[in-house]
Amino acid sequence: MLESARISRLARPVGTLCAKIGVVASVRSKFVSILQHAQEAGQVVSLYHQSNEEDRFEVGFVETVSRTEVTLVCLTPRGEQDGRMAVRIEDIGALEIDDPYSQKVQTLHSYRGSVFNREDGSATHAAGKSIEEQLQKAQEDKAVVTVEDVNGNRFTGFVNETAEGYIEMKLLNQYGAPDGTLYLALHMLGKLDVGRRDEQTRAFLFKINHELKRLLEP
Repeated sequence: MLESARISRLARPVGTLCAKIGVVASVRSKFVSILQHAQEAGQVVSLYHQSNEEDRFEVGFVETVSRTEVTLVCLTPRGEQDGRMAVRIEDIGALEIDDPYSQKVQTLHSYRGSVFNREDGSATHAAGKSIEEQLQKAQEDKAVVTVEDVNGNRFTGFVNETAEGYIEMKLLNQYGAPDGTLYLALHMLGKLDVGRRDEQTRAFLFKINHELKRLLEP
């Protein structure tokens, strides 16, 4: 497996013109080598490239790579295929492999078709219930929810307790990893999302990366 790598574009000239050309050629050669290894391993890469958008990057599988160009089969943040992107090697600013975001996208792609349940938002949590009743139902079902306070701050995770005047949540980050505990006063709760794609994604990643690993530990 490839080790994590992030190699940034040179920011300034180095020594003489010949030295600069040699260093740039070395960086491009390294990029090509990393992309070739990723292609052979079937590994997702994050590729940063020159663009009008600041810090623009694409995530996907290397389909073809030469000394001058690379084509990616692009993936969405949910691991779904999203067309192709071809870019010149000289326009690559940085590459990332084995980073948490790339691993998340590759995991979702590998299990596509079993991540989302279209009925989750309607069948599990029946319409007509109050927000507090839906929170209690989510706690019973161990379902991931997203709450938004009246200031627009959003928090996603498991409902751990619904007490008088507040709720306690065990938060999950975008990679489905535990991310602390939230205590939110109920009068500050403005919105609740249950069973949407983001909640299902984090619940799935939590199950794959934490619950299953824990079961497999000796």
